[in-house]
Order: sequence, then structure tokens, then C-alpha cells
Amino acid sequence: AVVSTQSTGDKEGLLRQLKLEEEQAVRQSEAVRGSLEKQLDNRNEQINKNEDKLRSIVSEITDLTEKRRKAEKDLSETLRNVQSHKDALMTVQRDRESAESDLKSVMGKVRQVQSKLSTTKSELDSLASERDRQKGDVAAQERSIESLATELAALCGTAVWFQPDT
Repeated sequence: AVVSTQSTGDKEGLLRQLKLEEEQAVRQSEAVRGSLEKQLDNRNEQINKNEDKLRSIVSEITDLTEKRRKAEKDLSETLRNVQSHKDALMTVQRDRESAESDLKSVMGKVRQVQSKLSTTKSELDSLASERDRQKGDVAAQERSIESLATELAALCGTAVWFQPDT
């Protein structure tokens, strides 16, 4: 009864509003669907990556297991040959001690050279300071000579230019 009393304009407005709401719901549904598909693709991609990692890990475990077997075999053989290697180990120990002694000697010589280098650097620095001081003295003397020459020329009343050799 309520619907029959509404005007045709109201019904058309209501239909347009329902149509707009339907279109909006479809767009939202498509957006949600797109988002869910993207999430699914991302998850599938992550699953593929994880499967690749797992294959890599399995391969690495297989390689490590093979290496462990070989290492165990090598260790068994090494343990069987320990006695025969004992003398070689003692020789290596003696050689190492000798090398350590040689190294200490070389390090002592290095410290001596470093000390001499430090002393030489100090001497060079001192000489450079002295050279710089002497350059300053010479420049001051040249200025003093030029000043005296100017005064002498003024006193004599003639223009005498003094140019020291440089």
C-alpha cells in the first residue's frame, strides 16, 4: 500500500539509487576480488620461493651428508696414521719455535729502524724549521738593504735603485 501511494518520480529516483548502489557494490566486489587474486598470486609466488629454498636445502643437506661421509673416512685413515705423523708434528713444532724466535729478532730490528726513522724525521723537521727561519732572515735583510738604499738615494739627491741579486 505504501509503494502504490509513491509517485512515479520517487520510484525512478529509488531505482536510480538502487542501480548506483548495485554498481558501487559490483566495483567494490571486483576490487576485493582483484585484491584477493593478488594476495593469492603473492602467496603462490612465496610458496614457489619456499619450495625452491627447500629444494636448495635438501640439495645442500645431501652434499653435506656426502662430505661428512668422506670426512669420516678421511678421519679414520688419519687416525690410523697418527703414529707415523708424530715425528713430523714434532719437527713442525721445532720449526715453529725457530720461526717465532726469528720473528722476535726481526721485530726488534724493525723497532730499531722505526726509532732511527723517528729520530731522522725529527732532525729533518728541525732542519726545515731552521731553513724557513733563515729564509725569513734573508728576506728581512733584503728589505732592510732596499730601505737603506732608498734612504741613501734620498740623502744623495739622486735616484739610485738597488737591486740585490736573487
